[in-house]
Amino acid sequence: MAGGEFPVLSGEHGHKMVKEILKLIGWIPAEHFDISCSLEFEHKREKSKNGRTQHGIDLMYQYPSPLITANHDVILVSSKHSQKHYTNVLRSSQDFLLELAQDLECAKFSDELREMIENTDKIENFIGVLFWLASEESKDYDIISKISNDIDFKKTKFDSIFLIDNKKATFLVSAIKTAQSYRDNVKIKFLYPHTGKNMHHDNLVITDTFLPVQYINSSILPIILDDNIKISCLLFCNDNFDKEYLKRLIWLAHKLCGLTNEIVIYFNDYDETPHAKIVNSVKQLFRDSDLVNKITVRQFTTHSFVSLKETQNEKNGTYTKNDKYEIQKSEKIFDDIDKILPYGEMIIPRLSSQILTKERLKKYLCNKGIYLNSDDKQDTVPIFSTLLLSPRELDDLKELYKEKEDTPKEIERTAKWIKNDKTLWQAINECDFSLKDIVPTKNSKILENPRFSRVSGDDNNIEVRYQVERQNTTKDLLTGITRHDAVINLTLNKGELVAKMEHTSHETYKSNTKFFDEFEKNLIANNYIDEKFEKITFGHFDNNKDRLMFLLSFLDTNNSPFLKNEKLQNIKIRPDETIEDLPEDLASMCGKVTNLNITGTDLDKLHYIEKENYKQSIHCEKVKIYYKFSFHIGEGHCIVDYGFIGALSKSTNFGAEFQTSIWIKDTKTVGMNYNAAIRLINKEVTKMRIAKYNKYKQKYEDEK
Repeated sequence: MAGGEFPVLSGEHGHKMVKEILKLIGWIPAEHFDISCSLEFEHKREKSKNGRTQHGIDLMYQYPSPLITANHDVILVSSKHSQKHYTNVLRSSQDFLLELAQDLECAKFSDELREMIENTDKIENFIGVLFWLASEESKDYDIISKISNDIDFKKTKFDSIFLIDNKKATFLVSAIKTAQSYRDNVKIKFLYPHTGKNMHHDNLVITDTFLPVQYINSSILPIILDDNIKISCLLFCNDNFDKEYLKRLIWLAHKLCGLTNEIVIYFNDYDETPHAKIVNSVKQLFRDSDLVNKITVRQFTTHSFVSLKETQNEKNGTYTKNDKYEIQKSEKIFDDIDKILPYGEMIIPRLSSQILTKERLKKYLCNKGIYLNSDDKQDTVPIFSTLLLSPRELDDLKELYKEKEDTPKEIERTAKWIKNDKTLWQAINECDFSLKDIVPTKNSKILENPRFSRVSGDDNNIEVRYQVERQNTTKDLLTGITRHDAVINLTLNKGELVAKMEHTSHETYKSNTKFFDEFEKNLIANNYIDEKFEKITFGHFDNNKDRLMFLLSFLDTNNSPFLKNEKLQNIKIRPDETIEDLPEDLASMCGKVTNLNITGTDLDKLHYIEKENYKQSIHCEKVKIYYKFSFHIGEGHCIVDYGFIGALSKSTNFGAEFQTSIWIKDTKTVGMNYNAAIRLINKEVTKMRIAKYNKYKQKYEDEK
């Protein structure tokens, strides 16, 4: 075969595969036509000297939207195919997506397309679909995760583009082919969930023979088989099998298709031998025989989209078995926080919160293979009402949604151990004080029954990890209930007992400190320690300058081999109104300014920090420092908060404890373990804290 023929043939085969995939989802598109370019110079090719005159359209399909009644969706499909592997991913993704975006921009003004589009009073919504397939690449190859989120669309105006790579195409084809073979001669239909914008009651099973574009690259796909005798709901999930995921999918299946005779939930890796017991245990959590008896879990059969190059056999016919099935819908399934997999309008209100920034929302959609021209929430939020999120995708969204308070904050206390013939494990058992007895705050509780255990079997390294559930809050993504992690670690080494308490919310801080106060009393009563644990508090310092200089000392990383390029990014201060002869600008703030939370660059050059009379005149609650980190597992940038959180309340809280918290800002190492990096940074920050606090104590002793 001549060299020039092979790319042509590859393109033809790619187009054929895409056309067959579209046929599977019920689309019979128009093919291979041109539309005029309305922006000839803005859209001209990079190497072209002249303006552009036309856009070549591979495929086009249109339909009244079953998800948003007011819309009429016009879909332009672009087919890109490589016989071998994906190559030049970053450059090609930029070119392919921009090309389709420009097609969409001109489609709205095209006379040629206008003659093809159905006359309607609905809102025309022009959407792009990019199929980017590689025949000899792994069939589950995920190219979407490797594409930059910063595609330059060059101010092109379009609504949205959905990208389908090998992984998405394999799932789509596999789900439909598996459904087709489940009940011979019963045509498949796609289920349309209640979105709040498609004007039907969510208890009704609304289906049709074509798939809405919003589900074309979804990791969740609900398919209905209905012959008026038996209704089967097949719910396909492209996540790996997981107990927590199964809970959510059963909840979703009940909500989407409770009015069916049977529900089959498919995972890509379900295995009856290790997973059957888990399925049975999850079913028992729902305690409803009507629902449980009609649910089964299976593995879907993987089908290669490459085989669609070949001639396909059509499946038609009707199911004629005379069995009758009674439809039953459970009324006993409640919206428990562990089981919810939200969809439609129920997910929208929380997404509008300021906590979830517009940049994060747009990035999240990009990670799903959905590209929008705008990052305005008026454009990004509504699209979520038309999506079905998989359990893993919900977890990803929750991670984005976590507030700053959910970043772990660590407090450390130390004490001298005087009972050298006893281990820490013996002391824990002798004190026998339970976390379960603690009520953190009025609207929270500790879950289950947390127990201390030895770390790696070490009698002198004891730890407990637990969760606090907070109720009646408006901050949760779904239910008004949030859960927050906490850790208490105790280490005894060379006569020093070190207690580290990690909290992620006000409630976990309260539970940690309440337990610790009782534990401390027990240790003293049983003569394990003779004095209370030493704490670093806001009031622990001799004067304002010493406290400020202690916090700023973390800008000095000369003795750290792992943290460098430190920059002060934020400082929170206010005038100390007890000081006489305050500088004029500070004096003018008294009684008016609660605090100054200053963010910016070159903050270490502020006069509040540089001038001696200011150092003595301000209360400093915290500093935020930006570092470059480099460990054996990878490198990147992080931010560390050092401070006495809550010290600058209405009345100065001198008992506020010193604590630290760490964020990974970015990483230059692909595949770096985030949690491992946090642990290594935390270990280095702990060394710095010990050294810098000891230096302050030594200075204090010398001055005495």
